[in-house]
Amino acid sequence: WSFPNELIFFPSISQHISATASLNFPSINTNSCQELTITAAGAADGDTVSLGVPNALASALTTLTFNGWVSAANTVTVRACNINAILAVDPAAATVRADVWKH
Repeated sequence: WSFPNELIFFPSISQHISATASLNFPSINTNSCQELTITAAGAADGDTVSLGVPNALASALTTLTFNGWVSAANTVTVRACNINAILAVDPAAATVRADVWKH
């Protein structure tokens, strides 16, 4: 594919916010989720969010999935879901990073 330069649009990132918190999720039942929050000063509804979940948390409990979003001003909610249909999971406390981008 070849496009003239004037047809290529790259939205600019006007601000990057990064915050960490030690999250200690309670035991998560089968096919269930739990949510905790990270304070991210300046984050606003609709901002793009990416999570940095440490390998020890993500790989040790392979039935957990994580996602995040700005749920209120200055607040990123991190949702951990246990997709295991048989066993509950009790993840250890871990430091999770939330990166937020404004466009």
